Amino acid sequence: MICCEIPHEVCYLFKFLQLINNFNIKLAFLICLLVLWNLKLSLQFKGYQIHAGYAYSLKTAAHAYSQIDATSIKTIFVLGPSHHFFLRGCAVDRFSSLQTPLGVLQVDVDIVEKLSDLKGFSVINNEASEDEHSIEMHLPLLKFVFKKEHVKVVPIMVGEFSESLADELTGALVPYFNDENTLFVISSDFCHFGSRFQFSITGYESENKPLYEKIEMLDKRGIDLIVNHKYDDFLWYLNETENTICGRNPILLLLRLLAASNLNISSKLLHYSQSSRITRVSDSSVSYASIVGLVHK
Repeated sequence: MICCEIPHEVCYLFKFLQLINNFNIKLAFLICLLVLWNLKLSLQFKGYQIHAGYAYSLKTAAHAYSQIDATSIKTIFVLGPSHHFFLRGCAVDRFSSLQTPLGVLQVDVDIVEKLSDLKGFSVINNEASEDEHSIEMHLPLLKFVFKKEHVKVVPIMVGEFSESLADELTGALVPYFNDENTLFVISSDFCHFGSRFQFSITGYESENKPLYEKIEMLDKRGIDLIVNHKYDDFLWYLNETENTICGRNPILLLLRLLAASNLNISSKLLHYSQSSRITRVSDSSVSYASIVGLVHK
């Protein structure tokens, strides 16, 4: 079943898709169309299912992916949180390639092997890696942007860390971060609001605004700290607000890398959205933000 609102000129492309029997090819074209036209999509094909988050987050993600200069990038680090098990430090897996509907992405196994020998890095089994969606959701978009470019990816799951362990992780990753031919992608949602997420915001009771605007205010307090590379302030913000940002640990590690880097980098927010503009505390929503870092020569 395909449920989406599409521009009139795109209808002919979908008619073309109906002539294609191969599911992966269909899915590849559909993801491309999503990126190009920022469509909202819900897909389910006989047991195959795109992660539900694409229907809500892809429009926002496209703003960041459209900024990538694919010609200069050789290695892509993708940092995401662990949703299914507690993790201390960082984890890599033993996959040598990653399949997407658009084709295969090669893993930089040499870098993965080097990292796995360092303090703070562990190796997880393939099943645990396959269960995690935070990194997986970025792979088709990366393949779409880089097409046939010869890039390799380094997927890293980021868990909890102490200040001393953060120093170890930062020291291990900052040489790669300083390489201008390397791209770092950080995977995270922002506020998960509602009873099913066991979260409700406080501190905005005096604001005469609809609930979704209060959620945006909460999120943008944190986003402003990220954009201005304020590690200590962002850590305080997380502890004070308890905002349910699933990628808090990858973001904190990014902020450590920005502080340690010898590159002149400025960051900015490109797009912010919510899965629903809710007005009642009984409703639920998830927030998304697209933030990019620009290297200045």
